[in-house]
Amino acid sequence: MKILKISLLIIMLFVISCKSQPKDQYEISCSAINGASKYHFFIEKKSANGYHLVEDMDYLQPDVTNFRVAVSQSPSIVQIFDNDGSYYMVGIVAEDTAGFYGPMGTAEFRVGVTPQKPSAITIRKLR
Repeated sequence: MKILKISLLIIMLFVISCKSQPKDQYEISCSAINGASKYHFFIEKKSANGYHLVEDMDYLQPDVTNFRVAVSQSPSIVQIFDNDGSYYMVGIVAEDTAGFYGPMGTAEFRVGVTPQKPSAITIRKLR
């Protein structure tokens, strides 16, 4: 009976420690776009079926609107993620004051494991 109680206690501790992943805040941002009055932010966790969010898509497609997490006047937001190594796709759409919006820009990242991919890489010859 004691062995059973000890085993159950160990299993409970293991399950509790696995479910409480450490969380961190991540800033999601893009370059400010001239004429944009607000930005729509979308986040999708990678699944076995891949992603619904794709580069240059129309954000009003019915299977995408449920991934919107924020609408902001600023080109950046802060979100909290579990540091469990999961992959996410982020999409951002800019909209002007007349309601016109551009195509979605996307980027994939992995939380808690690797830094984000550098963007705007340049190479230039030095004298």
